[in-house]
Amino acid sequence: MEYKACVLLPVHNSEETLADVLESIFKQTYSDFKVLVVDDGSTDGTANILSNYKGEKLKVLRFKEKIGIVNALNWSLSEISEEYIIRADAQVLSVPGRFEALVNFMDKNLEVGVCGSLIAQKTVNISPQQITDSSITYNDEIAAQMLLQNPLARGSMIIRSSVLQEKGFRLSDRFKYMEDYDLWYRMLPVTKFANINLPLVYYKNGNAATKAPNYNRDYRAEAINFYLNNLIKFGIKPTDKELKLHLDLSDLVKAKKISNPAYYKLWMDKLKEQNHTKLHFPQEAFGKFLQAKWRELFAYVLKKRNKKIVQYLRVDGKNTFSIIRFIISHRFSQLFSK
Repeated sequence: MEYKACVLLPVHNSEETLADVLESIFKQTYSDFKVLVVDDGSTDGTANILSNYKGEKLKVLRFKEKIGIVNALNWSLSEISEEYIIRADAQVLSVPGRFEALVNFMDKNLEVGVCGSLIAQKTVNISPQQITDSSITYNDEIAAQMLLQNPLARGSMIIRSSVLQEKGFRLSDRFKYMEDYDLWYRMLPVTKFANINLPLVYYKNGNAATKAPNYNRDYRAEAINFYLNNLIKFGIKPTDKELKLHLDLSDLVKAKKISNPAYYKLWMDKLKEQNHTKLHFPQEAFGKFLQAKWRELFAYVLKKRNKKIVQYLRVDGKNTFSIIRFIISHRFSQLFSK
């Protein structure tokens, strides 16, 4: 039997969450799909759980030994002939209307090759009827973020199969944690992206990847490699200091120590000027994104309540009064929330 979509679910020793993940898949309001489970050498009870789900809608591709999620997913793509690939994750549950919302959106927006959604940290229930045009982020805004951050949540995606197959796109085995981000970045020139700004998926037990041994160290090493290569392709060979600034801006939460805000402003101005020359990202959207990053940096230093607020004001003097008003309102909101 032919289906319109293939739900691609990679698993490895996923017995704790797998049954719930599969239940969330088979309780979808949309039914024109099959499920391809890629078992990457599981040694726990994963196989026993999968044996409880028999029928033509579920197929298991099992590797006797672990070959890694990237290799397993790449191998599985040759098994998919459906129009759409809906990514699932062994740690992520889908709300009942997720597939319906994603397929409807892709059917109506033929120029879009990849669409994602927000991901929640706890149980949510969003219906397709809640999705309006105002809840969609379209290509320019997404493309503008790609140089600094991944705007698409892992395990939330629907992909038009033809975009992958016609251009031969595959995940890179150079990455363990950023393989999806790397793929979206490489796909930017050939397709358009969109994001539904509502949580259609949510974590079962939190993000398991961040709990892995040596995650912070390994992720940072990957990030350095990823951003350095892309900046060079963008036409900038960053100094070590500039690369650290870029890494800080990519994820302020993970930043160990924030430098003088003036340095970040200079770096963002350099990125903006380079894009003006290269036209690699949509100019207007890229400029707005950098402005948003600048405000995000201010919110971060305000939260830390450190002396860098003064340094920020020196750099952004033309907005001093609006910033002071923001600080006052922020302090009052903190006072009344206690």
